[in-house]
Amino acid sequence: HVQEIKVMDNELPEIDSPDTSRYVITYDSLCIGGLIELTASADDCTPDDELEWDYVIYDEEGDVYETGTGNDASGHYPVGDYLIEFTVEDRCGNLATTSYTFEIISGKPANVICKDISANLVTMHLDNDNMADTAMVEIHIKKFDAWSNHSCYPDEPLQFSYSPDDVTDTTKVFGCTDLGVNEITMYVTDINGNQNFCIANILITNTDTNY
Repeated sequence: HVQEIKVMDNELPEIDSPDTSRYVITYDSLCIGGLIELTASADDCTPDDELEWDYVIYDEEGDVYETGTGNDASGHYPVGDYLIEFTVEDRCGNLATTSYTFEIISGKPANVICKDISANLVTMHLDNDNMADTAMVEIHIKKFDAWSNHSCYPDEPLQFSYSPDDVTDTTKVFGCTDLGVNEITMYVTDINGNQNFCIANILITNTDTNY
């Protein structure tokens, strides 16, 4: 009589690698992408070299970007947001999963293009006496934009401002003391906070002979 004793291991592999998000910043001028380390590990009674790993990477739309085997998906990825999910199986068929997000961020600022403009002062009646009290014109900063763009984020909006420190500083009032050519700086900020600028001129005129 032969007695067969089977020992079943129902313990799942214990993932011991962090599942925190990670990112790299690339300054690649062609927006090709960046190199990032993507690994996972687990503790199990099965030897490490006998654990079976595979992974799936999803893009920011939730579509499958890449699949593979092993616990190392490190490599070069295009600019964007991703989710990677690792699955590990031990010799007893127990499965465990871990996942985390990662992002390839472009540190390249926008391509900023300015243009010169002109504007005529508008007389203002402040006290309702039909007499011009002052003359001024308000100019939005985007009036100086000549198709600024970001090659790495072509579908993301850019922020335009007169100030490098305040992206809401978007309008400026010019008055009689500004007649003639005035130099301004247009700052452009992308979704990652990268900033670039260009310098333009505005010619302020006043054609109202009554003021």
